[in-house]
Amino acid sequence: MSSAIPEGFKNEAFILYDKMEARLSPHPNPPEPGPNEVLIRSLSVGICGSDLHYMHDMALGNIKVTSPIVLGHEASGQVVAVGSKVSKFKPGDRVCYEPSITCRRCEYCLRQEYNLCIVAVTTCPPYNGSLTHYYNHHEDFVYKIPDNVSAEEGALIEPLTIAVYAAKRGDLTVGDRMLILGSGPIGLLMVMMGKVYGCTRTVITDIREDRLAIAKELGADETILVDRSWSEDETIAEIRKRFDGDLPNKCYECSGIEKNFRLSFRATKANGTCILVGMGPTEILLPIADAANREVIIKSVHRSKGCFPLSIELAAQKKVNLTKLVTHRFTLKEAAKAFETGFKGEGCKVMIKVGEDTMNTADTE
Repeated sequence: MSSAIPEGFKNEAFILYDKMEARLSPHPNPPEPGPNEVLIRSLSVGICGSDLHYMHDMALGNIKVTSPIVLGHEASGQVVAVGSKVSKFKPGDRVCYEPSITCRRCEYCLRQEYNLCIVAVTTCPPYNGSLTHYYNHHEDFVYKIPDNVSAEEGALIEPLTIAVYAAKRGDLTVGDRMLILGSGPIGLLMVMMGKVYGCTRTVITDIREDRLAIAKELGADETILVDRSWSEDETIAEIRKRFDGDLPNKCYECSGIEKNFRLSFRATKANGTCILVGMGPTEILLPIADAANREVIIKSVHRSKGCFPLSIELAAQKKVNLTKLVTHRFTLKEAAKAFETGFKGEGCKVMIKVGEDTMNTADTE
């Protein structure tokens, strides 16, 4: 155990054991950080849709959970100890972290496409996540958060990087007309990207009025409350109404719902770009001919690369309203209840407070 952890401290973690079987359990304190590692005391952790998938299915797409793991990867914390070779951090620094740790040697890493690293290890799964009091992480994937960014906002930097990377993948730029399918946290973050990148029209869909109301507050120009009884053609007709009879030149699928993957192909303007952000079923029947005949450009998003510094700057400059996403707050002792709330689909982002932020008073709880 690291000497930076109070003597006799009994660590706990929210551990996934099997489908729908997760609980707060005793967990070993981490060892002294390795030469290039920092020991982090956990502050805030957001529940991601992937956490819910892992708990429900012990899988997400082709990623399988094969042994018990500590959940959580959207996290902020405070450095309490550093390894012998660490020079960028010191105890007391408030940080967030990038879940993947890559090899830095494969062809993708050497091309700065490290999100595609073929030997990357990722927290949760197969390695433990951050719903615990203390954990170690490699310094290359840890980032300082400024004083005016709260621990909650720090935990939301990781999902913000997904939206920033999605914007870059889609070449989002001034004058674009953007459709977002799904107003979960990532969809709402894409609304903010529409403002940051200068879209002239941003339209978002969902089946829930409460999330669409948040989208409006965050700057969406139009919202579409989808009726489950609508056919695909009827939904596209509703979309056209919001784009003056046309279709958007940028369409972001952010729901992970099968019908929305199909819809995204058809709802993108000819020669426009369809960006697949949500993680859906492993196989889907898609209207390929329709998209191909209209030369729709189809791109996908896998995590992010190089987006943490920009995302932290956007949060620090208040260009994005991250706290608006948080609708439910729990403590680590209440983690099971927090996940129940997530499964019920209540609110938007569920946040778990693990530790006290003793260095900052920006939190809004």
